[in-house]
Amino acid sequence: MVISDHRGTVYYRMYRIIENSIEGYDTQRTREPFELEFSGQEINYFLSYFHGYISGCFKVANLMIPIQPFLKIINSNLILYGCRDGDYFEEQHETPETFHASIKLFYENYDNTVDVPDVTELIKQIMVDKK
Repeated sequence: MVISDHRGTVYYRMYRIIENSIEGYDTQRTREPFELEFSGQEINYFLSYFHGYISGCFKVANLMIPIQPFLKIINSNLILYGCRDGDYFEEQHETPETFHASIKLFYENYDNTVDVPDVTELIKQIMVDKK
């Protein structure tokens, strides 16, 4: 499975596990689900469950790790999303003027640089706190 950002939307791409180097099998081509192995209904259920699980993990992580402000810009659709004042947001603008004004306002209020915490140190701290 590959999880990616596609124009501001979480995109899940699932692949069938196959033998190594089967000649002529294009792994980039989208195919219908194999109903006997993993049906369309089972895939939808799994993705819903997985998305909920990941969302829950982020909520718990946000309780332990301070959320740093960030801004993701999708120019092609005039979409902005990110985090400010500890809350996540998503905005789609109707005009380039309001889009660029929002970007400017964000950078006026929040520094463009973000301090990334040392993940190893955070994990060590969590393990110490559990004892």
